Amino acid sequence: MGIGRTFALAAMAGLATLGLSACNMSSMSAGGDGVPLAEVDFGAEAPTMIALAGSDSVTITRGSRFAISVDGTPVARERMRFELEGSELLIHRDQGTWTDSDNAQVSVTVPSLSGIAVIGSGDISADTMTGDATIEMPGAGTATIAQIEAASVEVDIAGSGTVSGAGSADSLSVNIAGSGDVEFEQLSAEDVEVNIAGSGDVTVRSDGNVEANFVGSGDVRVIGSARCESTTVGSGSLICEDA
Repeated sequence: MGIGRTFALAAMAGLATLGLSACNMSSMSAGGDGVPLAEVDFGAEAPTMIALAGSDSVTITRGSRFAISVDGTPVARERMRFELEGSELLIHRDQGTWTDSDNAQVSVTVPSLSGIAVIGSGDISADTMTGDATIEMPGAGTATIAQIEAASVEVDIAGSGTVSGAGSADSLSVNIAGSGDVEFEQLSAEDVEVNIAGSGDVTVRSDGNVEANFVGSGDVRVIGSARCESTTVGSGSLICEDA
């Protein structure tokens, strides 16, 4: 492993310790006011990147028109706030209601989706992702994507989040700082790079090239006839097996 890679992975571990992420979508302020559902401008550009902050649930479906609906108790529905900035939509609770126990279920319809982020312990499920897909998990949430058809997929986890999905991609990049898991048993990627600083685990399918770099005890399992190479500082392991 080169010196640059060593320091990059050390930096990832530092992010996990501090509870921070290099999440691009989190540049939007989760502490902002946002607007209630009734005030969302559905005539604006439909978002292609959706972020959830908090412990609520979001379901994303592909459709011809941008739409949002919220289910739950009246209190849960009324406290949800939405921030739409260009191609990004941030969903969170009104200030002062973050610790309320009853969660809302938010449904979002968009023509296309290329990015999701879960900031906290909530969960996002999506029926499809396309283009150059990014999945960002600074927290303990979950992200489930039924079908990914992308040129590239990048997954960044800082914490204990879990990402699962199926489909295919030309390239896959996974960076884990912490104990998060990537469950891509049903996703096939030609070129795969995995960097783990901690105890996270990754499973993926590949018949191409796989590179894994470990600082800690994480494991990478590759299903297929991939050409595999790894560098390890700790007890991490790369396991390549025939499909």
